[in-house]
Amino acid sequence: MDAITLKRHKIISYTAIAWNFLGLLAFIMQQLMTDEMIKSLPQAEQSLYTNLPAWYTVAYGLAVIAGFLGSIFLLLRKKISVSLYLLSLIGVLTQTFYTFFISNTFAVYGYSSAILPLFVVILAIFLYAYSKRLLQEGYLK
Repeated sequence: MDAITLKRHKIISYTAIAWNFLGLLAFIMQQLMTDEMIKSLPQAEQSLYTNLPAWYTVAYGLAVIAGFLGSIFLLLRKKISVSLYLLSLIGVLTQTFYTFFISNTFAVYGYSSAILPLFVVILAIFLYAYSKRLLQEGYLK
């Protein structure tokens, strides 16, 4: 890896670590929400939280945990990052499917609430493709 490629790799890796750490924190905060906290939300939002299926929570956890670990291993140039990013992408796509096609998220928050999930999907695809390309080019061991 030449100096410019290595610098770009570090920037991408550190950004991915920060992004996925924020996702991990959001997941933990959601899991720690008490009934009292949920009851303080407007009724429509309460329904979104109380009706989440277990598989959505598993997908969310998989997405953020695998994404965070994948980012650390990407920085370390380990090939396991490719598999972790694939798992994260599967989790992200599962979450997004629920948000877009099963829940009433858009009825509660409006269609502008699609922006963040779409960005998450694009970023998950990018990180998986980037790590896969690095593996194919021999940069990951």
